[in-house]
Amino acid sequence: MKDNSPLITRLEFCLIVFLVVFSLPAISQKSFFVRIYDSNGVKTQKGFVLSLTDTSLTLQNGSRNNTIQLKDIGLLKTKHSAGHDILVGSIVNSVFNAIIFSAFAKPQKFENWTVGNGILYGILTGSVSGALAGGLNALFKKSETFLIQGDLRKWQDFKKAWFANNILQKGLNK
Repeated sequence: MKDNSPLITRLEFCLIVFLVVFSLPAISQKSFFVRIYDSNGVKTQKGFVLSLTDTSLTLQNGSRNNTIQLKDIGLLKTKHSAGHDILVGSIVNSVFNAIIFSAFAKPQKFENWTVGNGILYGILTGSVSGALAGGLNALFKKSETFLIQGDLRKWQDFKKAWFANNILQKGLNK
């Protein structure tokens, strides 16, 4: 006996639309992410820029705010690392694919296609495709590196370039 029900139901369609629409705000960043290295090239801080002054930089990392003095800034790199892009892409795609593949589990139409199989295939395909997408994102993003070495003149030049190029988003340093 053939099942004439549609491959995707209205509920499944609504779930997909809901996931896509409500995941969009998570993609946009609230501020600009930077990584701070000391004069030896060791990463000391990372976070979202809260403020820039003539002698310091304040970052938000989770619920903590950290102020870094100019003398402690050797190198400043913008944006997240490539590994972060790959990891986030893998996780996001794995979860999304697991939900979608398990939602389409119709054992009466596709033999051996259960919810568990859908979750497994979703995680496997999502992790690979997400890693590829994250890797591509890492290749094409325009991360910048600024050599400061605690020098006030280099810091002032950095701040001028930073604001002139509209690197900072609305609401920062009003």
